[in-house]
Amino acid sequence: MSFPEHAKPHFKSTVQNRANFDDWRVSWKKETVAVKPTTLVKTKLSTSTGLEQTTTAVKDVAVDHTQPTKQYRLVSSAHGAILEMLLTIPDYAMEDKSLKAVYDNIFHYMPKYTRLTILIDKSAKDAVEELLTKYERNTPELVQIIVKEDESENISIWAEDAYVCNYIPTTTQNEKVTRFLTAPIQFPRYADSTIALQVSNEYEGSNPLKVRPTPLIFQGGNTLIGDDFFMVGKDYLMDSIDFVQKYGSISQRSGETLKDAVIRSYKTHLDTTRRLIFPGTADERPCPNQVSVPFIGKDEKTGKDEYRNEVLYFGNGRGAEKVWEPLFHIDMFITLLGRNKETNKYQVLVASPELAVDTLGWDKEKVRFAYAMQLSFDEIAKQLEDEGFEVDRMSLPMVYFDSEEDGTKYWYFTTYNNCLVQIPLEDNETVNGIKVEKKVWLPQYGYGAWESLKATDEAAIKKFEKYGFTVQPMGDFHPFASNLGALHCIKKYLLRTVPSN
Repeated sequence: MSFPEHAKPHFKSTVQNRANFDDWRVSWKKETVAVKPTTLVKTKLSTSTGLEQTTTAVKDVAVDHTQPTKQYRLVSSAHGAILEMLLTIPDYAMEDKSLKAVYDNIFHYMPKYTRLTILIDKSAKDAVEELLTKYERNTPELVQIIVKEDESENISIWAEDAYVCNYIPTTTQNEKVTRFLTAPIQFPRYADSTIALQVSNEYEGSNPLKVRPTPLIFQGGNTLIGDDFFMVGKDYLMDSIDFVQKYGSISQRSGETLKDAVIRSYKTHLDTTRRLIFPGTADERPCPNQVSVPFIGKDEKTGKDEYRNEVLYFGNGRGAEKVWEPLFHIDMFITLLGRNKETNKYQVLVASPELAVDTLGWDKEKVRFAYAMQLSFDEIAKQLEDEGFEVDRMSLPMVYFDSEEDGTKYWYFTTYNNCLVQIPLEDNETVNGIKVEKKVWLPQYGYGAWESLKATDEAAIKKFEKYGFTVQPMGDFHPFASNLGALHCIKKYLLRTVPSN
């Protein structure tokens, strides 16, 4: 299939880039004077700078809470009917036709038992309500609209990232579930750190929704939650270790390494009931950071050779010296599929740029395949196999757009992994009389200059159908993918059905 010499964006979008974290990471990583832990906490910390600290034990811990005082459980990324979902819709998302079309599809195709909580700019309210009315969703049972408190504060469309949603498991079937938007120690992307508090303050659902802080670094998009496990991308494990080493926000217990203490804290604050996995490449094999390099390309009008720049590994690094994820959030390249009923092994899809190139018949040199980090994706696939998962692969095309400002070519991944997944708890599960389908809501990319991606669109549908899913295509996601996100990134699951005790 043909590969275009130029690809001007076929959308006029002002989407904020999802990986806009450079200033934050640089601000605390570049400082070289370490804070002495004893000035921040009452207990002593190891002074070793290595991750595998084994020699210095804590001897003066006043209270050793060997078990968390409360049990927390994360809302699953795949299992149970999707009962409640959070969206954040700034004004530009209703002004841009390509973005508005995606939200139109969300309102159209999500089940009528899915209640939407929507934080919006005041100027977007009329357009959002019009779409909700169009699909008979503008009722208290199906939606709550929360108008942002301060119009000068900029929230993004990326509702997934600034928190995770967890809850305290109940002991009786009819007991109300207390849920939390649990936040990292800081989240300096736009004003997204204010979303959790604004939503919890105004929330009117039947189950309480509160806010909890933590001493850790994480983001919702770098977290995936299965049935008896959850995953946190390795980058944020390493960031949290560095942060704790510098600021002393967590104390080590007797016999713990610093890494042990951070992992314990993740389990205590996020999920005390599931095993924890950190997908990423080996310590000695970090992934490359974003770079801009010159190349000789054709002028679009004259056809003559010209010097231009191209950005490779777009979004990687974000101010960090090293990263261990080929895409900065694991929801961009891992999808949860549920258990194989015959083997009882959990099944996952891991992205593969090579599979996309083979499906499309593209020339590897022309499409910069050497920069697609195939070996990193393969290594993480092997890591998950070693953890006991059944791993299949999903196409991950790498395409580009030419900046309208200076012609710079930005290479980005069009991810099918970043979808919505619903796996019923039982074959006959119903909610409000509606059957809960085993279903995927899937981004599409065969549009504009990249119409050839219809082949991978179709291949992605067939891949999910192979695992028994009904697939709902959700339209053109280039405006999102070119800003390092897709469908899974613009929502947050707030409540799903859970197994009865």
